Amino acid sequence: MDLLLLLAAHPGQVLGRERITAVLWPEVLVGDDSLARTVSKLRQALGDDAKSPRYIETLSKRGYRLLAPVSEAPVRAAGDMRPSVLARPGVLLVAALLGGLAVAAS
Repeated sequence: MDLLLLLAAHPGQVLGRERITAVLWPEVLVGDDSLARTVSKLRQALGDDAKSPRYIETLSKRGYRLLAPVSEAPVRAAGDMRPSVLARPGVLLVAALLGGLAVAAS
């Protein structure tokens, strides 16, 4: 989820392996295979394919890029005090991204 949020915060931009690793695993030494496994799991969750990507593109020796469009989800009315999982930080961004992915996939 952290990788998806990071890519969604920079749609269309190539994020280098070093930058992604520094954000996802700060102050921890991890190998390139840790990032590759994380990308693979995210692709699997999204139903994406590395050979013909719809969502996450790998750019050899450069990094990864989110191909899917990202938009902001509508905010609830000010008087609506019902508890919601959407009130958590970052969830609106992911909900909007996944909504866009569902539309793009159909």
